Amino acid sequence: MRPINLTLYFIFLLFFIFLNGCNAEKSRKTYAIAQEHLHFRDLNQSNYLISAEIFYPCESNNTIVNSKFPLIIFAHGYQQAYGDYRYLWEALVAQGYILAFLTTQGGLSIDIDSYSNDILSLRNELMNTSNTIIAGHITKKSALMGHSTGGGATLSRATSSYTLAR
Repeated sequence: MRPINLTLYFIFLLFFIFLNGCNAEKSRKTYAIAQEHLHFRDLNQSNYLISAEIFYPCESNNTIVNSKFPLIIFAHGYQQAYGDYRYLWEALVAQGYILAFLTTQGGLSIDIDSYSNDILSLRNELMNTSNTIIAGHITKKSALMGHSTGGGATLSRATSSYTLAR
């Protein structure tokens, strides 16, 4: 049991080092937060519909701040919705991060392989297309994050695919 606790501690430590390092060049300005719903068809998964809620730093008129921000893709836990993680977007987006919360894989049965493919598809859509409000506003640094089942899907995706490297 002890090695697992040390491993989890190490993973959390690396995540917080990443967060601090990504935003080190920015002042500690606090941003307003705006939200956009995104849905797209993933042609690699038989035209499967993927949806997400995107939270981003905004100006007073809800347009994105004219700057680049690190992207964090978050996969929810079993029987949870993105709204359960309000504290995350309120804290992180206000500090200059873009958060994307997957809204797929709800219900009683979650397919981890499918969920991990959703994570990769969402990341690719956000990093490589120009039809979202955050296009052109993402730094080259991005992170995957998840809770419970979403954490498992994130870990599965991060350890099985070199395509996450940019």
